[in-house]
Amino acid sequence: ETIDAPSETETDDLNSTEISDEDDCEGEIETDDLIFTEISDKDDDYNLLLWQAFAGPPPSLPKKGDLVVYFPQGHLEYSAPASVSKAPPTFDLKPEIICRVADVRYLVSKKTDKVYTKMTLLPLPEMVGENFKGKELQDLVVDNKRDGEGSTANSTPPLFYKKLRASDQSKKKIVIRAKDAENVFPFLAHLDYKKQINYSVIAKDVHGVAWKFNFVDGKSRRHYLTVGWKYFVRQKNLVPGDTVIFIRYAY
Repeated sequence: ETIDAPSETETDDLNSTEISDEDDCEGEIETDDLIFTEISDKDDDYNLLLWQAFAGPPPSLPKKGDLVVYFPQGHLEYSAPASVSKAPPTFDLKPEIICRVADVRYLVSKKTDKVYTKMTLLPLPEMVGENFKGKELQDLVVDNKRDGEGSTANSTPPLFYKKLRASDQSKKKIVIRAKDAENVFPFLAHLDYKKQINYSVIAKDVHGVAWKFNFVDGKSRRHYLTVGWKYFVRQKNLVPGDTVIFIRYAY
């Protein structure tokens, strides 16, 4: 799960654990009984950065306008149901097809928070019949990427990953190491550790839904998210071993 942690405000009490923020969702797509949130970077790059943090360190994804090589047989073998014979059907297609990327969509499952990429490829008629060898195909795609636009995402903002322990999942709080928290929660740089101060933190998940937590600085330079955390765990169906990603949002 991903939490986008913005700036905080000091508070005395929390009266609610979730805030509806439907206006910030980028849009929903329904496919095969699965509902997805579509991530867009039209407003700022943080939506896409959240998606990338979810996906982990990925290989370079093609962008709209890039040239790519599509392998029909490999696609068929990967996507065919397990019930299909080991010998998949064959079609009158070339083993590789040069295509231009017409569209790239970044999706997140509303049910599981898993991330997906949906690409639309446009075959290039002028490339049909060309017999490129492996090195020629590689050079063609690489040269096109060099000529294309650069990545739209800025440098990655401060973030950290927290793998949930049994105590994080079962109790009403999550423990965060001080050195991790200080990168994401800017108010900690000015915190007087001689005092115990509670803060209200509003964090948005990858769907744009806002959640409200109580942030408590603890002893031994450890910090906690308390009020609101247990409800978040239930709603997200989190279990020990799941990873929560905290990313700092700069207004």
